[in-house]
Amino acid sequence: MGRDGNRSVGQTIIKHQSNQVNYRIKQTRPHKRFKILPYLIFALIILGGFGYLSLFSATEPGQEDVRIVVKNGESLADIGTELHAKKIIRSPLAFRIVARVKGIDREIRSGVHTLTQGKSLSDVLQALTQSSPEEISITIPEGYSVYDIDALLAGRELITAGKFIEKAAQYEGRLFPDTYFIFTENFTPDQLIRKMRVNFESKMTEDVRRKIAASGRSEHDILVMASILEKEVRTPKDLALVSGILWKRLDNSWALQADATLLYGKKDKTITSADLESNTPYNTRKFRGMPPTPIANPGLATIMAAIEPESSPYWFYLTDAEGTVYYAVTNEEHNENRRKHL
Repeated sequence: MGRDGNRSVGQTIIKHQSNQVNYRIKQTRPHKRFKILPYLIFALIILGGFGYLSLFSATEPGQEDVRIVVKNGESLADIGTELHAKKIIRSPLAFRIVARVKGIDREIRSGVHTLTQGKSLSDVLQALTQSSPEEISITIPEGYSVYDIDALLAGRELITAGKFIEKAAQYEGRLFPDTYFIFTENFTPDQLIRKMRVNFESKMTEDVRRKIAASGRSEHDILVMASILEKEVRTPKDLALVSGILWKRLDNSWALQADATLLYGKKDKTITSADLESNTPYNTRKFRGMPPTPIANPGLATIMAAIEPESSPYWFYLTDAEGTVYYAVTNEEHNENRRKHL
């Protein structure tokens, strides 16, 4: 029994040890999923790095300046939200982090800041710490010519008289009338001209240009007609009707006889006998056809009236001192209106 018992005990021990060995081998055998774990971690690090860079990198460059108003006491979070909404930065969170790390959060100045898209976070923050120059609004009414705008700017002591005309005359008709914000410091006519031209192009959408093409008129002629309407008609309800009369006169080789063209560029708004006999191409009393250029800068509603004129039996119209328009079919009726209302 001693031998058997010893053998029995020895076998048991060996078996137990064998089980332990087997158990350990099973536990240390690597699983397939653990083999790819390092690759997953590496991929996450790479993706995280790209994500980090995208948050802190510059936005896509833009063509227009973006106006940001920082109010006195405004929080960094609110400033970041506005910058993100206007596509100046990619992440409000990244903006706040960089501002605080650099210690710039307390140096941001209130006021109006003009920023551009495509700048780094550091550049944006640096711009916000600079003193903002004085900014004013300039309202250019519909129907203002380059001569009118020049007088307006000179009256505000922003330019020397004649400087805007010199720079902008070639763009007459394509300077969109609107309210613009400009900086008084180092102001130049080119700054306003650029804003007005960009605004004009934004208003001349594909739909508007499609309608111009459908009208059978050139864009140039549409703008010339719209500019005449701006100067000849004061009431929106009459724009399309007068447009129809003027187009009809042109299409039938009649002279436009629009007094506004004779007054183009004149400081004195009185038409003289010398004006009526002048050989200027803007004398539509004497010469048939369109004047060579627009005589003002029309608003969108007036441009649409030139594109979509209203048909009528009328061939004549006049506008009294109060802006009321009177229509006539014949020259006799027109002369009667002149006697009554002028």
